[in-house]
Amino acid sequence: MMALVFLLLGYSGLVASISPHAIFPGVLLWELAAPHSSQKFTLIGATVILSVIIAYKMLGYWVFRGKVRHGEHHYH
Repeated sequence: MMALVFLLLGYSGLVASISPHAIFPGVLLWELAAPHSSQKFTLIGATVILSVIIAYKMLGYWVFRGKVRHGEHHYH
């Protein structure tokens, strides 16, 4: 757990040290972002795909509900 914390702290320090001049000196990160229409298209696509994934997972849990009872373990 501590290794993950140190890894995240390291990346946080890296991001903080190069922000906001992430790519070239004098060019801000916000100037490099995609146009608003592209971001909106990506947001809509991600929303649709995530909804399909969540529905598929819920269907899987619904289909296999009650197949294994609490406390039953099959060790080989």
